[in-house]
Amino acid sequence: MARRIQESKSSVKSRIIDAAWGLFSEKGFEATTLNDIIEAAGVAKGTFYYYFRGKDSLLTTLSVILDNYYAELDKELKDEDNAFDKLMYLNYKMHTMIGTKIDFSLMANLYSAQLLRDDKGYISGSSPELSKMVRKKGRLPPPRLPRRS
Repeated sequence: MARRIQESKSSVKSRIIDAAWGLFSEKGFEATTLNDIIEAAGVAKGTFYYYFRGKDSLLTTLSVILDNYYAELDKELKDEDNAFDKLMYLNYKMHTMIGTKIDFSLMANLYSAQLLRDDKGYISGSSPELSKMVRKKGRLPPPRLPRRS
C-alpha cells in the first residue's frame, strides 16, 4: 500500500513539473501563472503547495526534465556504438533540446533564482563567492579575458 501511495505522489509531482516546463516553453516563465500550471497539471492549489513553495521553486526542477530526457535518449542508444559516439549523440540531442525547448530568459531566471536567493542550486552551491559578489554588487562582474601573447 505504501508503495502505491509513493508512486502516486511521484506521479503528481511529475505532472506538475511537466506541465510547468511545457508552459514555460510555450508561454515563457513570466507569462505563465500559477493558475496556468495548476490547471494544466490538473491539481488543486493546496496540492501544488504541498510539493513546491511557488512558481520560482519550479525552476530548480530543470534537472528532472533533463534527467527524464536522458532516460528517453538512453533507450535510443545502440549497444554496438562506442562510448565516444554515444557521448556525441547524447551531447547533440541534449543541446538541441535545450536550444529549442528552454528559453534563454528561462535559464537566466534559473541562475538568478539560485544566485539571489538562498536556494541551494547548482551555482550558489558550487560558487558561494559568486553568489556573494552578485548580492553585494547587484550584478555580475565583467568577464576577465586571457591576455593574448
